Amino acid sequence: MLDEAHLVPPFAALLRSVAEMRAPPPVPRFHLMTLSATGRQETADTEEALYNFGLEPEDWDDSPVRARLNAPKRLLVRDFPTVGLPQALAERAFELGGRSNRALVFCNSRRVAQQVGELLTKRVGERDRHVELLVGARRVHEREQLKDPARSAFPRFAPNAPSPEGNMAQPAFLVATSAGEVGVDLDADHLICDLVPWERMVQRLGRVNRRADPGGHIALIDVFAATPDKDAEDGAEDGEKPARWRAPFDGAAWPKGEDGRLDASPTMLHRLKVDPELKTLLEKAISEEPLRPALTKPLLEAWSMTSLAEHPGRPEVEPWLRGWVKDEPQTRVVWRRLLPVRVEENDKANRQKTLSDFFQYAPPHISEILEALTREVVDTLQRRARALANTKNPSDADASMPLLGAVILSGRGEVERLLPLNRLTSARDELFRQLAGRTIVLDARLAGLDDNGLLDSKIEAPPPTLDGQTGDQGGWNEKDLEGIGFRVRRVAAASEPGDDWRIEWRWRFHPEDDSEDGEEIRVEVLRRAAATSGDAAIAKRVQELAEHHEWTAREAAAIADRVGLREPYRGMLIAAAAVHDAGKARDFWQRAMGAPQVNRPYAKTEGRGIPALLNGYRHEFGSLRHAGRDNCLRDLPDDLRELGLHLIASHHGFARPIIAAIDSEAPPSACAELAREAALRFARLQAEWGVWGLAWWEALLRAADWAASRALNEAGEKV
Repeated sequence: MLDEAHLVPPFAALLRSVAEMRAPPPVPRFHLMTLSATGRQETADTEEALYNFGLEPEDWDDSPVRARLNAPKRLLVRDFPTVGLPQALAERAFELGGRSNRALVFCNSRRVAQQVGELLTKRVGERDRHVELLVGARRVHEREQLKDPARSAFPRFAPNAPSPEGNMAQPAFLVATSAGEVGVDLDADHLICDLVPWERMVQRLGRVNRRADPGGHIALIDVFAATPDKDAEDGAEDGEKPARWRAPFDGAAWPKGEDGRLDASPTMLHRLKVDPELKTLLEKAISEEPLRPALTKPLLEAWSMTSLAEHPGRPEVEPWLRGWVKDEPQTRVVWRRLLPVRVEENDKANRQKTLSDFFQYAPPHISEILEALTREVVDTLQRRARALANTKNPSDADASMPLLGAVILSGRGEVERLLPLNRLTSARDELFRQLAGRTIVLDARLAGLDDNGLLDSKIEAPPPTLDGQTGDQGGWNEKDLEGIGFRVRRVAAASEPGDDWRIEWRWRFHPEDDSEDGEEIRVEVLRRAAATSGDAAIAKRVQELAEHHEWTAREAAAIADRVGLREPYRGMLIAAAAVHDAGKARDFWQRAMGAPQVNRPYAKTEGRGIPALLNGYRHEFGSLRHAGRDNCLRDLPDDLRELGLHLIASHHGFARPIIAAIDSEAPPSACAELAREAALRFARLQAEWGVWGLAWWEALLRAADWAASRALNEAGEKV
């Protein structure tokens, strides 16, 4: 089910292409339903007609439905204001805000939105935060804080939010860009905005008087038909588009009231879609659908080889998701305080390897990411770097932590290059090429982030960070970190993380200092109740390998029954689940994971081992060797035995097509042959089941494994 399907038509087309690629039974067929309130018409380019779902006649007689469909919304299109767009939007919003109304302002440009916010703040005062911004290019952490009623007026815009009464009655203003048009349930009393394409106008109109009561409030909507700003989020526009966007509002088929305003209720918008005259105008007022490349079998097969770091026939997937668009490149920015780099260490390769290891365990989390145009990121970084270059003692100076500058991560989360402070002030074009489409992790002392989570080169203080001191202004709170699932701390090496956390990775500031007082940067992972980040080998309590296999086989049987698998497929899935972790029985794996000495082997441990002992060994590879001799799998038909072996080898994402041929308990030549067979097996099975069919089979065993791990963490005891 694809909601807001109008936003990215190429992605909807991609999913329809997927639906056409059917795998043989018992893999179920792929079904797609697209949802959109904008009226953009989809074309049936598949062998089956698209179904259009809507309200049935009896639905229109339902009282709550009727109230929402006929919600009073009176729209007026105004000409371009002589005082300037920001001033006009702010003044009209202040008028409609009145004593206690919620006024929503939509702007096509983030720059205009910020100016409107500043103007409104000057009018109402900064003390009680009556004005909030909901714009793009904002760090997620600050955006999420909008939900806190103690810090923001944003909750006033929730549907059915109570209005303040008496002395507490105050207006509330929310200034938003396209970030507020979808993905957020807003309900305002009045709306003020500039003119944008029709599908976006429909989204905006749906954010006012959203939960109308019969005979209740009348929402006023003022639309300024301004020429889109050249800095608008959807890029520069040609001169013809604003005229096409306005045409439906001026059409004779859309009747005006005595006050010159248009009826903008959902019922009227529904009627407009079927009016012959307006239908043509609406089609011209909708954004042009971007061109897109075709989805071919060779492309899918190249993308499916996910265990290959590089593949010459694997292009970036973006054009298949968004189409060929002229959008400027963007960069994701993260601020961190704790980066494992030593002052005395000048070996660049060693620094890069250490940071690569670190980010495998503490990758950028969505809450700490700001995504902005690359040119804006470059401007901010260069200004901040020049400012710090002239400062002898940067903020938060720490003799044990050099001012690194920045770390650039690839799309796979690997460290591509390190940028010291002086490199950030280098040629602008070179820095732009390095950052375009990448994630950059900044030393927090570079600063450049304001209290709203927006880039600002004038800000000198480091922003709050995920790895800051918990509970103060410098870091996330404990609840946030529990939701994230990991935390990064600077602690004494001898300190314990606590019962709910386990040590995943550690790095000493001074490796020669092996005392208990020596400090280290440590990545600690929450012992999750839900296995949402994979089937970790470290859990709340230890579990013997035989029991884990028993639990996973039981979950596999339950999943097989729920999806309707019959024999012999059901038996194959259960048999694979019953031996999928057999490779953990190796003595060196048990030592590496810190398994108890008695009752070995274990599948789950409490940690405190030495992972370096694995030396590149993957337990799935060891399981593959064991499963080849297992009687349950050997009794299966050859084709299903092959499928079961692949599910075992791939249940952590490897063997598509390669897996490390490392097992100290087998000769290297035998390991190489086993890995070669696994790669060829993947190719044969994908040819038989198709790209999506083989992935579906893999998902079944992976789901059973995760479910068994979740049961262990939730119960903490045998079930």
